[in-house]
Amino acid sequence: MSELTIPCGRFTYEKETKKATRLNEPGQLILNLNLQNELYLCWVNTETSEVQFEQYLIKGDVKFEKVKGINRVLLLKFESYDDKFFFWIQDPDSSKDDLYIKRFNEIVQQQVLDDAQDQIQTQQQLPQQPQAIQSQAPPQQIPQLQQQTIQQTQPQLSQNRPQQNQQQPNYQEIQRQLLRAMGQQQATTSLVDILTPEFLKSIAQDEEYLNNILLLLPEEQRDPDQVLPNLLSPQFQQALQSLTQALQTQEYFTVISSLGFNPNSVQFQYDGVLLFLSCIIDAVRREEGNQQ
Repeated sequence: MSELTIPCGRFTYEKETKKATRLNEPGQLILNLNLQNELYLCWVNTETSEVQFEQYLIKGDVKFEKVKGINRVLLLKFESYDDKFFFWIQDPDSSKDDLYIKRFNEIVQQQVLDDAQDQIQTQQQLPQQPQAIQSQAPPQQIPQLQQQTIQQTQPQLSQNRPQQNQQQPNYQEIQRQLLRAMGQQQATTSLVDILTPEFLKSIAQDEEYLNNILLLLPEEQRDPDQVLPNLLSPQFQQALQSLTQALQTQEYFTVISSLGFNPNSVQFQYDGVLLFLSCIIDAVRREEGNQQ
């Protein structure tokens, strides 16, 4: 296990205006590579002992560097999405600045990625990345922050979702199907178990669902009579299995990002399939909210 602590404050950052505002609270940026090979980053307010920023990192996706032209300001950014996080070093000894950055990147490089990344790239360039959550921890327990965060945050996603389904009349049934699977909180959730033949048949027999599916297809393939045979075909089932396998690797953040979703927009899930499903539900809610 490797760990680094950097005395620093943080900034708020607005993507639309590209404006960064410095916050004056004292704090520590803590990077930890645990025995489960997870890179965990958090910022702790040392006055209140509150964890105000948390992020899971992936080697090859994260960049940590000095901001050019600005004294003692650090930038955390990612290859797979455009969020940026700024920090200002509070250590009075400026000679340590470069050492902090060097050590940070050394710990990131220690993460071992499995061979699944090669499988993903050969399938469809399916790409990963992390998420921010809120929790509290006393100062004397800072080294155990990651373990506490895992215990506090893992089981909570499905508890916060169902009431909002009533606002989505066009998607209620499919959301109930997804939420049912999400509520199981299994680490081996499969898309094949969710999109069962019975469920796919009910979708194809519903005129509203069918029309929505047809709108997503290329114009030359918009034949209503072919939708159900295609959904039940071995090729579609194999595609679901392949996507499930990709979402069950360590690269699931990258896979989800490559499909056009931002995993950071929803509550973090350790199961890649559940995180993917919550991103779909979030995207539907946003789209219907924009239409109202």
